[in-house]
Amino acid sequence: MTTLTALPRGLRPLLVSEARLMRRNPTLVVVVAALPVVASIVLGALPATTTPVTGLGGLSWFTAYQPILVMFSVVLLSVQVVPDVLTRYREMGVLTRLRATPATPAALLVAQMILTFVVIVGTTALMVLVPACLGATLPRNPVGFVVALVLSATAMLALGMVIASLVRSNKIATAMGSLLFFVLQFFAGLWVPRATMPDWLRTISDATPSGAAVGALTDTIDDAWPGLVHLGVCGVDRRARGGRCATLPVGVRMSGRTDTCATPWDDPAMRAPRRAAARPLNWERFDIAPVFLVVVPGALILVAALISLLTGVTASGGRIGALISLASGAMVLQGSWIRGTSMATPIRVVVFATQLGLTAGLIWVSPFFGIYAFTGYLTALMMFSGAALWSAMGANAVVTAAAQIGGFAEIPRAWPAYLALVAVNTALVVLFSWVGARRDREVAARESAVTALEEAHRRNAELQEQLLQRARDQGVLEERARLSREIHDTVAQDLVAIVSQLEAIDGGDDWARRVDTAKTRARAGLGEARRAVYALRSPMLDAAPLPTALTDLVDAWGTVHDIATRVHVDGDPVPTDGDQNLLRICQEALSNVSRHARAAHVEVRLSYVEEGVLLDITDDGTGFDPSSVHEGNGLRGMRERMSGSGGTVDVTTTPGSGCVVSAAVPA
Repeated sequence: MTTLTALPRGLRPLLVSEARLMRRNPTLVVVVAALPVVASIVLGALPATTTPVTGLGGLSWFTAYQPILVMFSVVLLSVQVVPDVLTRYREMGVLTRLRATPATPAALLVAQMILTFVVIVGTTALMVLVPACLGATLPRNPVGFVVALVLSATAMLALGMVIASLVRSNKIATAMGSLLFFVLQFFAGLWVPRATMPDWLRTISDATPSGAAVGALTDTIDDAWPGLVHLGVCGVDRRARGGRCATLPVGVRMSGRTDTCATPWDDPAMRAPRRAAARPLNWERFDIAPVFLVVVPGALILVAALISLLTGVTASGGRIGALISLASGAMVLQGSWIRGTSMATPIRVVVFATQLGLTAGLIWVSPFFGIYAFTGYLTALMMFSGAALWSAMGANAVVTAAAQIGGFAEIPRAWPAYLALVAVNTALVVLFSWVGARRDREVAARESAVTALEEAHRRNAELQEQLLQRARDQGVLEERARLSREIHDTVAQDLVAIVSQLEAIDGGDDWARRVDTAKTRARAGLGEARRAVYALRSPMLDAAPLPTALTDLVDAWGTVHDIATRVHVDGDPVPTDGDQNLLRICQEALSNVSRHARAAHVEVRLSYVEEGVLLDITDDGTGFDPSSVHEGNGLRGMRERMSGSGGTVDVTTTPGSGCVVSAAVPA
């Protein structure tokens, strides 16, 4: 009985979102899908490229390059697009955030693999079926073709997953993918078809995943099954790297994708700037150190020279001398201009033309120097912009195509294939440059957005500070108004009463009574002053909850005024935003009791109910008629306090029956 592992959670919405993002990726849509399909259609539609050629081992240019174009799409998607997407996700923390959602990082990886296979199958189907409708041949062993395609795609995707799992930086992953792409495409036969490779080099190619994949796909064209060596290399490569796919580390920042579509001619970076005596080189187009632009071309020259010598292409003494001279000149030229930061336009033209001439001479000596020819595109990107850039790239594409058909001597015999390869190479460099320019625009837009966001944060911080300062100023004004009301209703009135009593002493018999009254009012004023000082000290609620602060307040007030007090707390105390207001209202109510009520007992009840917090201050004093008494600053201040928090203050009293002040703060 077989146990089936459940699919990762959240796979379906991730498939939809990732498919939407893939459609917006110009590299995927144009370079991976459209360009190989168009190139395959062009090669399959021309009679000269579908005719068997002896130099290709009986294959036509179409049948030789169709597997190469298939692997071009597979390799570019697997080792460049997929690592680029996954490392961007990791840098943005997308995989980490997925752990807190119904989806999982594993679901994202599965979605990426499914969509990658869908794109590979769809693109390959178009490259095979559309040319067949135009008269080209179909693979005679379709089952073997599918098997070879699946194994090859799995091996390439496993290689891309290794890059994504081991490399944490998106820039480094992109650079590694680009370098690996050119290596794999060389052994796949993009520059030198496998059929024209010497036996020993083809053997090395068979041991690489891309070379084995092209060999397996080519085997199926003549109604044969893919060779066991080819299938074995693809299978071993998949097994050796597949285990890395599950170990993709979850890190911590994905670039935004935009839907803007523009041609390369609309890119401001690609337009020719005004002439200047010496303009800076376009280093901003590269994410690599300058030393790599010397080491990599030098290494390619040495590798091509070694292959040429081992294969006997340069057996004659004259060709060996030309090879040494041209290779030395190319390396010296590359090492001389690369150190500069600026260069005048005429000098740029001379440098590029010299490098192009040296490259053409090396290809004339040996077509294996086609692997060095792509450095001409890098030189063009470094030196030119606008129409000059496209002219330079087009010239380099013409030279590169000569290497792909076996050298300049093959052009008269295979000129249709040569023209087709020139078109393909030109389209490739234009599209790659357009994608790079678009990415530069996106990076510039993101940097501009980050700068604007930082400026907005700074401005927001300034506004918040201004608001806080205004709030502090307003609080000061409100506190001054409150103190004015407090002093007016308490201390000032007591002082007026004292002055009145003292002024009324005229030497009569009642002077002792008036002095006693003045003393009593003075003590009352002293009590009010102490209460004011008590209210102005550090907030009581900072060190104790409301029930404790309220109990301390009532006890202290009862001691000062020699009045019996009692505090009740009902329910479970819960801190609220209205605690400070309730404490101040209790202070004001007790002050009114001491001044007007002549009470003997005061009871304070604090109740925590479901609807909110209730505070009742009850005294057994004289009471009063609310309709006949003008509302003073004290009661008005209570209502102002509670209105800010949505609470209410009510006063219930009748003459001779005491008074109840009730405050309620909603939950």
